[in-house]
Amino acid sequence: GLLAGIIPIKTTSNTKPHCVILFSALLNLSPEGYKGKIVDQIKDKWKPYSPLQALEKDYPKCYLFVGGKDTTVKPTQSQEFHDKLIQLKLNSEIFLFPNAGHRPGKEVNEKLLSILDEIIK
Repeated sequence: GLLAGIIPIKTTSNTKPHCVILFSALLNLSPEGYKGKIVDQIKDKWKPYSPLQALEKDYPKCYLFVGGKDTTVKPTQSQEFHDKLIQLKLNSEIFLFPNAGHRPGKEVNEKLLSILDEIIK
């Protein structure tokens, strides 16, 4: 999730994806947003690699899938990211699955497939 979230920020305009689909993505590497091995390894160099803090105005349409019972990445990270995209007047949709954890289940997979069908059309 972290890599998928940062790629549109770190690529040139002619190689940016048309949309980004993220499920339970790690989007805030700040000490307040995530405590774990990644933050411990990069210490004070986290900001350029944190999608929430590095977000730019040309970020592509974003689909965020969030498991309400995710204990690996707080569901609030996706909401914060979505809110910042909307604040920047960017296109974002968020889908909360209250009973899902960090890994998608059948309910999430079905919704994801329906959205992918819409994107492809």
